Amino acid sequence: MADVIARRFANLRAATVLEDLRNLPGRHHELGGKRKGQFAADLIHPKRLIYSPDHELEVYMEGNAINWSKITKIKIIEIIDYH
Repeated sequence: MADVIARRFANLRAATVLEDLRNLPGRHHELGGKRKGQFAADLIHPKRLIYSPDHELEVYMEGNAINWSKITKIKIIEIIDYH
C-alpha cells in the first residue's frame, strides 16, 4: 500500500487545482453524509485516503456544489475504511 499512497501524494503535489485529479487513477471523489465537504481517493480496497479543502467554505462553493477548480490547497485527514 505504501507505493499506492506515494503515487496519490505525488498526484496531489503535482495538481494545481483539485480538478486536475478528476481523471487520474485513484478515483478522487466527493463524499456525502457526515463526511460532506471531504474527498476520498482509492488506495488498496477497502482503504481510502481522506482529505478536505484547506480553505474557508465560501472560497470553493458555488451554490450547493463544490467547484473543484477553486480548490488549490488541501489537508490530509486520514487513511481509513469508512464502509
